Amino acid sequence: MEFPRIPNSLFLQQGEEVATLSSKLPEEIYQEILIRLPVKSVLISKSVCKSWYSQISNPNFVKLHLNQNKNNSSSDSSLLLGIGDDLHSIGYDSLVSSREIEEGSSVRMRYPFKLQIQCVRLLGSCNGLVFLQLYGYSVHYDDERDFLCVWNPATREYKKIPESPSISFKDICINGLVYDGKNDDYKFVIGADGDTSELTTSLEIFSLKSNAWETILTPYWSAYGEWKTGVLVNGNLHWLAKGECGGCIVYLDISYGMPSFKEIQLPTVQNLEFFSVGVLEEGCLCVLADNGDIGLARVEVWEMQVYGVRESWTRRYVIANHTITTSVMVEESGWRTIWSFKKGKIIFVDSQKVVLYDPKHRTAIERNLNRLAYFTSVVNHVESLVSLSSGTYVGQN
Repeated sequence: MEFPRIPNSLFLQQGEEVATLSSKLPEEIYQEILIRLPVKSVLISKSVCKSWYSQISNPNFVKLHLNQNKNNSSSDSSLLLGIGDDLHSIGYDSLVSSREIEEGSSVRMRYPFKLQIQCVRLLGSCNGLVFLQLYGYSVHYDDERDFLCVWNPATREYKKIPESPSISFKDICINGLVYDGKNDDYKFVIGADGDTSELTTSLEIFSLKSNAWETILTPYWSAYGEWKTGVLVNGNLHWLAKGECGGCIVYLDISYGMPSFKEIQLPTVQNLEFFSVGVLEEGCLCVLADNGDIGLARVEVWEMQVYGVRESWTRRYVIANHTITTSVMVEESGWRTIWSFKKGKIIFVDSQKVVLYDPKHRTAIERNLNRLAYFTSVVNHVESLVSLSSGTYVGQN
């Protein structure tokens, strides 16, 4: 059943009437209505009456609303771009419907400590929370002036994360944010490659619940020197890596005891170079590959239809579109798939542009980002009501 969007003014102008009406309805009825509202409308609804405030603040309601939002792939969903000391949000509807991103299509975001830093980097996004690295004012690179932060843009709540015990920010090669459902906790991940003579990556994992870091050493090396944000599939963070047996996908397993890296083998196909991990519309893990042939360039999308089963790798798409293949050949390691819609359209990004690909018609449209081009970090984002229990908010005196 689809419920129409309720104007925010309804709650501001007719709060008493709504409260009276809700008191006559069974709780499960108005809960079903509330979980279908966008986040901003739900936050305004907290002011209607005490019963609604209590209902919306309940962690179980927050989870129900989040699951409803995630099932609707375009609802409250956006692409976040980090550019210097600015963060911008572009709704997926704008990316799909407009060839050129107009001035009003993107929103400049007011994030924590904005007036105190000179650069911001997006390190991950999960369930409405955003993982940030903030660079302080400094003539020379100085780790003491840099720090990490978690922030919910919808509620404006944030929490400054304690300093990492051993990893210098300039050495970070992998990062990400993941929800630990078993412990109802959020884990923030940063990793740095070890000595070049050994295939090792040192991983620091911060627990929001315990407010503490833990360190693990893994027998893998990041696939590329630049920073890579882990891709969330099946509740795990995934990266391309190099191990003793060559290239593979590794994922962070936080389900039991001490977190550890586990390995997923890539498809066994000759003459293919795998360069990025992504996720398709059904929630399936995928990898991007090119055939290395400049004269007959092809980008292939391979999908793992059964998670963790190597034999289930299937070639889903073969992309010959010049817009994509040319960019991949020129700057291969920067390309990745960032989102796949239920209608089949896929968004690819690199460090300078966003391309919307339609597999059905084999067409690709490059979105003109204008002033937003040359972004340094990008993540998917779905708004949520998830609380950090910090009591600190952007704009709070």
